[in-house]
Amino acid sequence: MPVLFTASLLVSLTSKTSNSLVLMLENVSLILLLLLIIYYLYSHYNKRTRLPLNYCTFFYLAFIVWASFSVLWSSAQATSLLTLMPFIGGLLALVVAYTYSAEQTKIQMQLLLLLAFLLSILTLYQALILKINRPAGLFLDWNTHAAFLTMVLLPLCGQFLIVQKQQYNSLFMGICCGLLCVAINLTLSRGAFLSLLLGLILISTLALRYKMSIASLLKLYAILATGFLLGEWLNYCYFWALSSA
Repeated sequence: MPVLFTASLLVSLTSKTSNSLVLMLENVSLILLLLLIIYYLYSHYNKRTRLPLNYCTFFYLAFIVWASFSVLWSSAQATSLLTLMPFIGGLLALVVAYTYSAEQTKIQMQLLLLLAFLLSILTLYQALILKINRPAGLFLDWNTHAAFLTMVLLPLCGQFLIVQKQQYNSLFMGICCGLLCVAINLTLSRGAFLSLLLGLILISTLALRYKMSIASLLKLYAILATGFLLGEWLNYCYFWALSSA
């Protein structure tokens, strides 16, 4: 698979005209290489490890099968294959989720906190210092940036409800959640806001189902609301200064 991908990549680099066949060959080889990596990691991690056949695994695999067949009648098959790759990569996320230890989860959350803090600071820097309307962070489009911020924020919200007994972790995590809300509001992305709202509904449902502290849930809502109000105030100040100029 690496040889196949390298050969197709070299052909595409030396070709002066766009070739959909070469692009499709690259995408197919990438998908096969990704599947090979996933299989190798899973088979060599622990021979006793088995993915549970629950609804999550079943529906995700069914979706990938359906999406793979939909490529056959697509008018842009090379692009459809490229779009399919992140969903196949999600299989690796399932393997990681089912094989994680408590120590690995702790390290992951620490890295996620660092990422959340840096992304928030970058967004605030672009909005307040560089005076960029609707900052895009590391991306070319602010909606993509807002969606990425939402993907970082939702796991932190769930973890915030779990680590309430650890005051230091809870405080820093709450600050990061608030900063992320400010950053999301600065992008003015309605899609990200709706996605965050849907994710919070699911988190709240699970929190009530597993009888987590209502006080912790209300504290999380207060932090998120404060962040959004601060972001709204910054947007108001920006547009007021723009209209007064």
